[in-house]
Amino acid sequence: GNGDLHLDNIALLGGVTDCRLAPVYDPSPMRAWPRHNLLSAIPFDPAGYANHGDYFVELGHAFDLNETKISQCLEQTLVATADYAERVLILDRVPEAQRLQLSDIAIAERVLLEEHLG
Repeated sequence: GNGDLHLDNIALLGGVTDCRLAPVYDPSPMRAWPRHNLLSAIPFDPAGYANHGDYFVELGHAFDLNETKISQCLEQTLVATADYAERVLILDRVPEAQRLQLSDIAIAERVLLEEHLG
């Protein structure tokens, strides 16, 4: 469903003799822009979940992860993104409105993930 296929969104796999296009390109949603504000590159129906945190926990179950592994993944995600909201705000080539929107989204999503860790 990604409509902006250009050379920056293409990845190659393999070596010189078996080079091929990656089956996924530009998988990261561009949430700072309202028309691209998608939760995930993996399509899902959010109506079946109380919130996005519930969705990601269920995604872990779909990949046959146990509760301990799901919690570890959530913890790793929270550690890796701990300063993301602040880092977004200092991007000078992104318009302020988009920086604020993306920072707010990051903070809200982190809260939903933290709820699952107790």
